[in-house]
This record gives sequence, C-alpha cells and structure tokens, in this order.
Amino acid sequence: MPPREPSAFVWDVLDASRSLTSMFAGMTQEQYLQDKVRRLAAERLLITIGEAMNRLAAADSDMAAELGEVGPIVAFRNVLVHGYFKIDHAAVWDVIQNKLPTLHANAERVWSRFAPLYDPPEPKA
Repeated sequence: MPPREPSAFVWDVLDASRSLTSMFAGMTQEQYLQDKVRRLAAERLLITIGEAMNRLAAADSDMAAELGEVGPIVAFRNVLVHGYFKIDHAAVWDVIQNKLPTLHANAERVWSRFAPLYDPPEPKA
C-alpha cells in the first residue's frame, strides 16, 4: 500500500474534531460524565486525532506543527490507549472544551489549502 499523503492525516484530524464538536455542542460536563457511550466515542475520536498527528509529524513535521503541539496530543492519545482502565473523564472533558477548539480551527485552516483538490466546486447551471 502506498504511503498516505500528509493531507490525509489533516483530514483525519479535521473529521474527528468536527464529530467531537458537533457531538458535544450544548452538553454540560455532568451530562458528559453520565453518558458512557459518548465518553467512549470521544475517547475513540481523540485516539484517532492523536494517531493522525503522530503520523502527520512523521510525514510532514511542519504541517503537523501548524495544527498544534504534536507532543502533548500524541501523549494524550497514548494515555487513552494504554491507560484505558484509569482514564480521567474530567480531563477528557477539559481537552474537548479547552484544547479541541484551537486544534479544530487550525485543522480547518490547513485543510482549506487541500479542499479544492478533493471537493471540486459544483458545476454552474
């Protein structure tokens, strides 16, 4: 299988961050803590983001740096993957509320450079 283009990892980050943003819009921390299914979904999406950032850093470290601080994002992914039995759900909520918006905005900005290649404009009538 040929290696993925760096832009594919940007898309992975953007797609997961869009899902997280929409999934938790208007939700309180208490609601989050009581909703096991959404907590599990959030953890999975954050793992996807961390893995995509790790692979993007290996493929194009400058582009990865445009999205955010690679080290802490990958480290958080590792906590979620390897520390699944002792996940601090309040810390996950904090990441979603306070770190994700910046990552999401950065991913939107970087992806906008590639979107025309993947999403051609609609034909004019």
